[in-house]
Amino acid sequence: MKLKTSLRAFAVLSLGGWLMAGCGSSSGNNGNGNNAPREQAPRNIAIAFDAMMGHEALVCSENGAPKIYGGVGTTAESVSVTDFRFFVSEVSMVKADGTRVLLTLENNSNQYQAQNGDNVALLDFEDNTGNCVDRGNTPQTYGTIVGTVAEGEYTGIEFTLGVPFAINHDKESYVDVEVLNQPKMEWNWQAGRKFTKMEVRSESNPSLVWNFHLGSTGCVASEDNSTVVTESCAQPNRVTVLLENFDPEQNAVKVNFKKLLMQNNVGDDLGGAKGCMSGLTDPECQTLMPQLALDVANQNGLCVNGNDCGSQQLFYTISK
Repeated sequence: MKLKTSLRAFAVLSLGGWLMAGCGSSSGNNGNGNNAPREQAPRNIAIAFDAMMGHEALVCSENGAPKIYGGVGTTAESVSVTDFRFFVSEVSMVKADGTRVLLTLENNSNQYQAQNGDNVALLDFEDNTGNCVDRGNTPQTYGTIVGTVAEGEYTGIEFTLGVPFAINHDKESYVDVEVLNQPKMEWNWQAGRKFTKMEVRSESNPSLVWNFHLGSTGCVASEDNSTVVTESCAQPNRVTVLLENFDPEQNAVKVNFKKLLMQNNVGDDLGGAKGCMSGLTDPECQTLMPQLALDVANQNGLCVNGNDCGSQQLFYTISK
């Protein structure tokens, strides 16, 4: 009788131990009998962009009147803003070892995530007040990019000033994508879209609106069965921006228009389009494009040394 009782107790204890092992009570067990780590949920990220004219916030108006900024350009002009918006794409977070992890953007009115992984967002700081009125603007502004990225330790951010080639030159496929249908951000059908639309009016020469429109130039197309397809552009004019020591919780991207214009006289125009519209022979572009690290000497629409845009003077990391 004692022997039967002991055997019964041993069986109960053995069964209990087996059940506990099968339930995966140990740390790191994923329920499949192994110790593979659990898949982590994506991390929500918001990237703030602060438009500035030097140390002042860039706005169209202040106290009901156009906001005037002093000390702009080579002749220290006083100017007001008439437009300020631009596209960024290929937004990625950067790890300490240099690994880029593409941000998955939330699809909304100012950003778009394509199924092939391309992403693009519009940053828009004009609000249709002051001298921004009747420039094809709306009161809506956008100063933040939102999306998700895999969990991890990130030390920087990288993005491109511009629109991905396939998206830029394909209007029909994206006709219902709001951020890509901004009439005042379009060039002709072949050249695609303006990557930037930054414009100021000088107090000393108010009849001149000094423009900076960056976009791809020298684009060629082929025609096949009445369908025109852009094959390439001699000058892509996309600027890759890498900001190190960037934590989205603590930092924002400073967009310093005053720095960009520091080598130009924005109260005068020396020829070509008013200001710089990416023309190879436009005298204003010869001094402005290098501020974005674009190689004007070789006229290839690339940054100096190919993809090295580290000397660009528009984007910086600042504390929130």
